Amino acid sequence: MKRMSERTMTAIAVLLMASVMVASCNINPDKAGDAFRHLGENLDNAVNGTEETIQETVAETEPTVSEETEETEETVETVETEASETTEQSSSASGSTLTLVPTPTPTPEPTPTPAPEPASERVDFSELTEDELRDGTVVEIEDFEESFVNEDEVTLVSFTGNRILISQEDSPYIQTSVNLILDGFYLEAEGVYNRYTAEAQAEYALPVEEEAEAVYSPYAVSCNYDYGYNGRVLSVIMTYGVTRGDETVAEHREYVSFDMYTGQYITTAAVVEDYELFRTTCGNTLAFATENEEDNADSFTDIFIFVEGSGNGVYVYGTAADGTVVRALADIENIAPALNRYGNILYTNR
Repeated sequence: MKRMSERTMTAIAVLLMASVMVASCNINPDKAGDAFRHLGENLDNAVNGTEETIQETVAETEPTVSEETEETEETVETVETEASETTEQSSSASGSTLTLVPTPTPTPEPTPTPAPEPASERVDFSELTEDELRDGTVVEIEDFEESFVNEDEVTLVSFTGNRILISQEDSPYIQTSVNLILDGFYLEAEGVYNRYTAEAQAEYALPVEEEAEAVYSPYAVSCNYDYGYNGRVLSVIMTYGVTRGDETVAEHREYVSFDMYTGQYITTAAVVEDYELFRTTCGNTLAFATENEEDNADSFTDIFIFVEGSGNGVYVYGTAADGTVVRALADIENIAPALNRYGNILYTNR
């Protein structure tokens, strides 16, 4: 609007100057009228034409701006739409790559549990007694009986006998040393019992005639300890065996002696100085005790001195050629010359 006023004022100024010039000069009236007419038209065009031009310019500019704005909005919308579509496509693509569809895990079918076999039945019997050897030293003796009875109430194996352990409160290390050997033998016998229990079960599980089941012959496992004490030496004979009816299936025997002052395990080499004299003296004693006239001093092996009490009497054990165990009573004074000094202290107390 300011620009329009300035142009109008300029046109009026020109018109006034023209009027002055006409008044001061001799001009042709007709030409002057034409000039004024043209001047008015020019002035009118100057005033009105400028406004129309401005209006036309403004009118033309507004649609242009609107169109640009619309195009811009359309462009933005297009970009946003494309970006949205791109994002959705990217998200969709990303989802198909990163999102793991869990594979349904098949429900495990329960494995049928086999019916448990009937538990073995053991009928236990145990009786404990004590034998005091000297002050603070006690032999604990357990008599026991145990049987394996199967689901048909058939006794397959029996386990009977006794076992011994010592109690010595004043010398626990001696107690431990001796009991390890004594109990070790019992555990060996118990292992034999378990072995034949398994064999009996396997045998019984096989199909057999009903008459055979009625006369089933059980195994019998036995374990026994015999001991003697002379005031210092504890002698023990440990045996276990397996029988079935009248048949001896297995048998085992061990001889052990302990110095109860030290807990030391006594071997033949530890107490004998002259082994040939020892074997001859003990062998003749054993041969005299048998009914076989062919037995002599060389007929026996595994010779062992078993103390019975505090006197001179001892038992001599030996195994004959046929495996028979022979026992004979002997005087320790007859055996003493074959012993070393330690052997004499243990057996003769000198």
